[in-house]
Amino acid sequence: MRDAEDELPQHESAVEITPLPQEKEAPEAEQLSVGMTLENTPQSGRANRSGTRRYILTSLALCLVLALFLTIVVVQLHQPAKPSSHASSLVASPTATPAYVPTDYSVNTTIVNGVVYAGAANGAVYALRASDGNVLWHHKISPGASAAPLVNDGIIYITTSVSDVGPGSLYVLRVSDGKELWHYTISDAVGNLLVANGITYVTSYDVVSQNGSLVALQASDGTQLWHETARGFSYNAPVVDNQVVYVSASADNGSGTVYALRADNGAQLWHYATTTFTSVPLVVNGIAYLISDQGLSALRASDGQLLWRVPVEGNTNIPPQVKNGVLYLTTTKISLEASATPTNQVSSLPQVGMIGNLLQSVVPKAPVKQKVPLKQGLSSVYAVRISDGTVLWHYSMSNEKGNNWANWFSIENGTVYVGTYVDQDKSYIYALRSSDGSLLWRHAMYRGMSINAFVANGVIYIASFINNGSINDGSGAVYALRSSDGAQLWYHPMYWVVYNPPMLVGATIYVSTAGGEVYAFQASNGSALWHFHTDVQ
Repeated sequence: MRDAEDELPQHESAVEITPLPQEKEAPEAEQLSVGMTLENTPQSGRANRSGTRRYILTSLALCLVLALFLTIVVVQLHQPAKPSSHASSLVASPTATPAYVPTDYSVNTTIVNGVVYAGAANGAVYALRASDGNVLWHHKISPGASAAPLVNDGIIYITTSVSDVGPGSLYVLRVSDGKELWHYTISDAVGNLLVANGITYVTSYDVVSQNGSLVALQASDGTQLWHETARGFSYNAPVVDNQVVYVSASADNGSGTVYALRADNGAQLWHYATTTFTSVPLVVNGIAYLISDQGLSALRASDGQLLWRVPVEGNTNIPPQVKNGVLYLTTTKISLEASATPTNQVSSLPQVGMIGNLLQSVVPKAPVKQKVPLKQGLSSVYAVRISDGTVLWHYSMSNEKGNNWANWFSIENGTVYVGTYVDQDKSYIYALRSSDGSLLWRHAMYRGMSINAFVANGVIYIASFINNGSINDGSGAVYALRSSDGAQLWYHPMYWVVYNPPMLVGATIYVSTAGGEVYAFQASNGSALWHFHTDVQ
């Protein structure tokens, strides 16, 4: 109170006070007539000045308290959520709404031997006990994680990047306690990561020179073994087979090249050039399968000789799968609309999971009211016999306003499941018989977009994005559908977008969100088991 009285003369000339109604305990104040000032009442001057002073001080105190309260409220609304410990009992639906969290708080997870390893974009790697979410250890990294941790032979590998132009780093930690063993820094943005036979392979891209690089490091200590540079960017991770590294690079002008390099020293064995974007997603039984706009090609792995090529409609960045001598793949044929289309809001979707560049193209980032050309895409599913390239069947998705993009697919028990995207409020799940491509069922989803999925034990677990005007305000959900007919088993809304596929371990589904959260749900009914927020200050 003494401090307030000392400060009052400095501010009272600038503050307008409206006195409260007088109480009966102050008779002197009741004797004042309307318009009479304190200076005109000499008999009660000092007492009235003291009473008025008390009113002024009381009013100022109330104003200060109110201002402090409002300040705290505003600050809390604009700060990221504080770290929360694991929760043993959460309501399955709806999920509690956390405080505002920046959009770079996304988290990616890997589960190995009962431990959830979470790489957070805001600057840390966590090891959580899978059964209850308790933190076993955490290790700060800078900048934040750009992909899910890779666990190999008791070691965690985690890539980071400041931005799309770099710099980037690779951190290598011990799984038992998170101790940093070594880390490697590069001036460019880090792309993909692979660890095989004691060697760590890292791709990167220089946006200035438009050259891509592949570096091979000794996994035990990070010593550089060799380095290779190529024109263009590698959109998929290297593939190692029989001591040979296969890597692709595609330039901005559309041309692409596949390289076969010796794993021990990086010496080039052969290369194969295409006129379009290209990738080598898998090598099976001495054959490298190449996907480009020219079609699906089979190259002899020993020398790069073309064995066969089959035309397909469009391209893909979704890895194909091989089952019983048949290669299954999805493709998307992209076309540009004839005229620009006005947009009334900003729409953007980051390249997360298997969506990649194709989906980024169909959801362009655009300022308000600006006219932008929109890309349309129609997807197909192919089944190709790998021995000779014969197309066994081909299924085209329905054309809905020029769109139906495939963004994930999985094969389980003789059925090909495909998730497609029409717009940000509608998507489909297709179930096709793997033997002939006939449609078994199709399930429409109107509460957002099916982004990614995991199929196991007769259930399709789906991660979705729900558009709320912009990516920052977007939310998500996790669905469980019966794989035999697409019937919904349970649905769990999420405050943040879920980009990565749910992971099933035992009877538990694990989900990571764009808001930096990791959830564990009961796989049978979707009830929440625990929840952890990866907040790093």
